[in-house]
Amino acid sequence: METWSDFSPLVVFLLIGAGFAALLLLVNRLLAPDRPNPEKNAPYECGEEPQQGIVFQFNSRIYVVGLVFLIFEVELLFIFPWIASFSQPEWLALSPGWGWLALVEMGIFVVVLLGGLAYAWVRGDLDWVMAQPQIPGAGADTSRYEAVNQKYAGSVAPQKSLPVRAE
Repeated sequence: METWSDFSPLVVFLLIGAGFAALLLLVNRLLAPDRPNPEKNAPYECGEEPQQGIVFQFNSRIYVVGLVFLIFEVELLFIFPWIASFSQPEWLALSPGWGWLALVEMGIFVVVLLGGLAYAWVRGDLDWVMAQPQIPGAGADTSRYEAVNQKYAGSVAPQKSLPVRAE
């Protein structure tokens, strides 16, 4: 019969681990600089300048590409142990038909996965097109502004650009 003393090393280990994690989070909170600014708080889009706010609709194909990637990662998880086990001649010597059966099963598995990839490819789900940035407009009639700009186009001196601050 198991008693408390049988599980006490595990409980002590879990308590020490949780305490260590809490201690590191506390030290980080106390010592890390906290200087938020608009650039740090801006959404990050894979190295590109953000075009919209944090909440916006985007192309759902990213989920399909992620699922296809996940499927082929899982396929690798199934194929690697199969290769490792059937590369041993002792296993194949036990029954010659076993090797052919395993080869046919793995062939069916790979063909089904490649069929799914071909289906996603033919549907165009793997084509990735960058969305063009859309600048929101107020819906105002700009013809009057354009007429004023054309009227005074030659009489206004061009503005000098401000120097860019080096960081």
